[in-house]
Amino acid sequence: MEKIKRTNSEWKVLIEEQIGSGLTQSQFCREKSIKLATFCHYKRKLAKLFTIPKEAPSFTELPTIRNVENSWNVSPEWSFSCKIFGVEILAIRLG
Repeated sequence: MEKIKRTNSEWKVLIEEQIGSGLTQSQFCREKSIKLATFCHYKRKLAKLFTIPKEAPSFTELPTIRNVENSWNVSPEWSFSCKIFGVEILAIRLG
């Protein structure tokens, strides 16, 4: 990779471009021929200097599976929620 000297403003534009692109940091850096470690360094550094928008949280609704005999409105027996690698998981067991 050719070493390119960029200003803080140029890094800010690149970081905002990555966030809006929907690509992971790795994918974006590969496409732009930027070292991932350098990109991450400037993202942390500039977060202190500029207001950089956070990546929009994504939500994927999973299909529910119900037994025919439990298809009516039932109170949950228990529920469990946790966050793993930034993804919130919610599990509900119907009675």
